[in-house]
Amino acid sequence: MSKTGKYVAGANALLGAWLVVSVLVAFETEPAHFWNDVLVGGAVIVLATYNFAASGEYASVSVVASFVTALVGAWQVVAAVNFASLGATADLLFWSDAITGGLVLVLGAYNVYQGRFVSLDEEAEEAEETG
Repeated sequence: MSKTGKYVAGANALLGAWLVVSVLVAFETEPAHFWNDVLVGGAVIVLATYNFAASGEYASVSVVASFVTALVGAWQVVAAVNFASLGATADLLFWSDAITGGLVLVLGAYNVYQGRFVSLDEEAEEAEETG
């Protein structure tokens, strides 16, 4: 099995950490935006770390955890646009949130795609062994 899914999950965990750190250290923002970034970043860290730890030489990434990660990334993009339209964020924070959310979405979707096919390959191997 390819280790690409594991590395993609690790990259997503780092992006989640960036969401938390960027809003804590680098920028000033409204409380709703602050908590959105902290909660979304925390969710991405937890889901991606689970995928990173659970995948390995003999196991693929979790399709469900990857799908939820992609959904959280999509939410982050929508939230960034929403906060920007309300004037509750600085331009730099908007772009940071939007790009990070987009990357989380794409990387999560890639792991869904990869995990789905690895699962199908494993089912085919089991069918060959039993049949």
